[in-house]
Amino acid sequence: MSLTAAVAAPAVARASRAERLILPATFITFLGNNIQLSASALLVVRTEHTAMAVTWLFVAAAIPQVLLSVPAGRLADRFDRRRLLIACDLLSAAFAAALPLWLLAGGEPGRAAYLVNLALAATGALFIPAGNAFVKERVGATRLGRFSARYEMVSSAGSLLSVAAGGVLVGWLGPLPVFAFNAVTFLASAVCWFAAGEGKARPAGESATAEPARAVGRGVLRAGALYVIGSATIVVSNTLIVMLVIEQFRRGAAVLGFVDALAGTGMLLAGVLSGRCVARLGDARLTRWALVVLAVVCALQPSIGPAGMLLFLPGGLTYGLARISMRTMLMEAAPADRAGRIFGVVNALGLLASIVVGLLVALLCDGLAIRYGFWVISAVLLAGAVIAVPRRR
Repeated sequence: MSLTAAVAAPAVARASRAERLILPATFITFLGNNIQLSASALLVVRTEHTAMAVTWLFVAAAIPQVLLSVPAGRLADRFDRRRLLIACDLLSAAFAAALPLWLLAGGEPGRAAYLVNLALAATGALFIPAGNAFVKERVGATRLGRFSARYEMVSSAGSLLSVAAGGVLVGWLGPLPVFAFNAVTFLASAVCWFAAGEGKARPAGESATAEPARAVGRGVLRAGALYVIGSATIVVSNTLIVMLVIEQFRRGAAVLGFVDALAGTGMLLAGVLSGRCVARLGDARLTRWALVVLAVVCALQPSIGPAGMLLFLPGGLTYGLARISMRTMLMEAAPADRAGRIFGVVNALGLLASIVVGLLVALLCDGLAIRYGFWVISAVLLAGAVIAVPRRR
């Protein structure tokens, strides 16, 4: 026992250092990417003056990840993940800096915004599986739950802050300094990955490959399916929130911002409470009950009037609890040597599911009523709750 502890101690120390650096890199990345996308959308609106132009901007950001995530995941398992992350950030910094330089030279803004976001999405297709595989490689198995909670907190904080900061900075300084700022965030993220240093923190005894291959495969499929459902739910819900607040309840942008803040606050609370909830229920049971409660919230929201907007706080809380446990289960189930390709596949399937469910929800909302879109999301969440029930061996 003491010999095992003596051998594992240095690895734990290295994992702790990597964890401290992964989290600020994640916050910086989410902050910069979302500000870039928001500023690009504003630039396109001002030049093209159509909603479809903005839609194509977001499509341009999604297509490369759908097409490239799977082969990119294989690269993340074959080459050094830390070096891949640094390369992705340096390339992204160059792409992000190209847009303001092009605009300063008098170039046409609309097409440049599409091309830059397309290039950033292509590097993101490699960055996402490499980043998740790096977490699997550097964070010890006993720390994955706590790390997942902190990861979701910093990513939510970065996304929420980007909404406010993006609008203020674009209105105050204009889009050019904002695009330049995004290039700087990529460089800061690269510094974090570089500072993480060489080496692997996970002791051999913690590897998921020690389990039977069939059990590992079942665990990956179950956790991956849940993660895909979580990804699709949050993407489609963003559209439904806008439709509910603006179209059905006839409220303005200020109320929409308040609703986003409620949901974001709930997700931040989930990061605080997750550890205690997992200790009492376990990841699988917590995911199941959180998805059931969230399905009920989604079904009720469009039917109880404007007061239903207050349900976005518990909705964000329950989604956050489920999402943290989904991430932990997938991290624990994925073998370290295949983590890149697993997260690459999951990322691609999540985006595809978002497109399919999003189109179905849009057809129902436009052809029937907005509540039918919420009911579809409730059905998807209940399907996830069924998947989360552990099977008896």
